This record gives sequence, structure tokens and C-alpha cells, in this order.
Amino acid sequence: MRALSIGTVFAVALCAGPLATPARAERGTVLNCVNYSYSLGNISTTVYYHNHCDYQVRINITYTYGHGSNPKTASCMHPVPKKNKGKVKIPVRVLWIDGDSAVKNCDF
Repeated sequence: MRALSIGTVFAVALCAGPLATPARAERGTVLNCVNYSYSLGNISTTVYYHNHCDYQVRINITYTYGHGSNPKTASCMHPVPKKNKGKVKIPVRVLWIDGDSAVKNCDF
């Protein structure tokens, strides 16, 4: 069996450490009907949802887009059908989700 130096073990631990750290998932409830969760990605976000109510609920997704020193922020509404669970992949970085109304429906 080959022995590893302490420096080698330390270097491997430094390289693998950030990869082994799980992303923090955001979770919440909208209007006492929809449970949701998502983990922030670099360029996209997958939102998982479960509507427990007997009616459709629209969730407000606030996100950021654009690169560089001047990213833009926008909001849109995503319909969640009654008694339904599923997911939606969003090609932008989600900032937060709530039940407040936004002007437009999501295009993604």
C-alpha cells in the first residue's frame, strides 16, 4: 500500500471540498396551497411545486437576467394547476417566489 503525504491529502480535500457541498434549497408555501422548492443554479433554476388546493394558483417568480455589472430583475406569474405537482426549468436565476401578483405570465 502506498502512503500519501499530508500535503497530498490536504490538496485533495481542498479540491473536493466545494464539490461535495450541497446547494442550499429554498423552500416555502404560497397562499397556503402551493409548496415549492428550488436550488439556485449558475444559469438556470428548476422549481418543484405541489398544489394541495382544489383550484389553480399562480405563483410569482422574481428572477434576475443579464450579465456583467448591470443585471436586470423581473417578475412573472406561473400557473400551478389544482391538485397537481410538477416542476418547471427556468433559464434564469430565481431570486424568490411568493404569491404576490405580477403583470405578465412566464414565457418559460
